[in-house]
Amino acid sequence: ARLALGMAWARPERVLGVISIGAHFGIQDPGERERRRAWESAQVALLTLRGLAVFVEYWESLPLFDTQQGLAVDVLERQRAARLSHDPNGIAEALASLGTGSMPNLLGPLSRARVPLLLLAGRRDSRFVGEAERALRVLPHACMQAIDNAGHNAVLEARGALAHAIDDQLERWSQSPRMETRP
Repeated sequence: ARLALGMAWARPERVLGVISIGAHFGIQDPGERERRRAWESAQVALLTLRGLAVFVEYWESLPLFDTQQGLAVDVLERQRAARLSHDPNGIAEALASLGTGSMPNLLGPLSRARVPLLLLAGRRDSRFVGEAERALRVLPHACMQAIDNAGHNAVLEARGALAHAIDDQLERWSQSPRMETRP
């Protein structure tokens, strides 16, 4: 999500709109940013020193994913298998360079970019619902929708409702004169 939002800021003329799921726009407070970078560095160390399986086990235990505990065992097993199939070096690089502590705060720049945004978040993911609500106060060209029966991973937890929200937004954008005039 942060990459798409960054592209909307850096090259708004190339972006018709962004639909993000559980996006964080960046940390404003320098002390909080430094604490987050330290946490992300600790995750990289865990991954590189203890291996992917230990990292995935820890990652899945984060409170952020508590809402997934009610999912069917086979769904959770497929999710774990997907996580275990990832390249550990790629994860380490992403944490080091694309983590919230490393990425710039995009709220101010995006307010000037004027790219239409749909901010989606699982209703049970209070942290990212709050982040979307914070963004709405700064981004007049954004709208937000909370996805019922979902936490942070709405793709896993409420696929149908998420797809419906995306389809509805794409339909609205397809009928927008603004979208027709963009390159």
